[in-house]
Amino acid sequence: MAESQDTAEEDQDDAAGDDAAGDDAAGADRDTAQDRDTAEADEGRRTVKSRRRGAVLEQAIREAVLTELLEAGYGGLTFDSVAARAHAGKASLYRRWPTREELIMDALRHGLPPAEDGCTDTGSLRDDVLLALHRMNTVMEGPVGRAIAGLIGRRHRYPELAAAVRDHLVLPRREALAEIFRRDAERQGVLLEGDVGELFDVGPAVVLWHHMLHGAPMDDNELEKIVDDVLLPLWEMTLAASHPRGA
Repeated sequence: MAESQDTAEEDQDDAAGDDAAGDDAAGADRDTAQDRDTAEADEGRRTVKSRRRGAVLEQAIREAVLTELLEAGYGGLTFDSVAARAHAGKASLYRRWPTREELIMDALRHGLPPAEDGCTDTGSLRDDVLLALHRMNTVMEGPVGRAIAGLIGRRHRYPELAAAVRDHLVLPRREALAEIFRRDAERQGVLLEGDVGELFDVGPAVVLWHHMLHGAPMDDNELEKIVDDVLLPLWEMTLAASHPRGA
């Protein structure tokens, strides 16, 4: 019985938003209970264009969020604009994501590969670091990476969202890169001394800066130069300044 009710609700969620209109930018940060009641009441009057449910519907909504972020920016993204672009009922968004921030974070999170994918162990420090930077470079070239860069670049205007992007999306992947270096130190029997966190930031910082400055990904030669001419020499200096385990 519960399953039939869920299916019926999904059928309503799939109704096209042919009367969706943009919210005022000043009121875009919150949608009132009245808006939600109105959206749910309008569901029964919408023309059904598709019967997407579950993961298919949610993926369409996430893709619409990314497109809106890139075209209109965070300030111009509203539940109405996303619903219209995704051809979905606005109530289907409210039901899944109560706030605009949750909607955006979910779209970004699902568009990224898992953080642990950046911690591949090939047995070679150089190959592992290069592979991690290649993956980051590829992500930054796509819609999720460009959206993240845009939000970070406007963190002074949207500090709470930028902080959420940093804490939940950026830092876990930075930690995966750090684990590659720590793993190499373990293999060499070295106990790292002091705070070496800045070293783990160098590669990602260069990749991000290149994208923000040039609007294009780095090529393979540029990535290899970062690893061979910057990161590996810095790492050797770090190891030399540390002590063997058990010493």
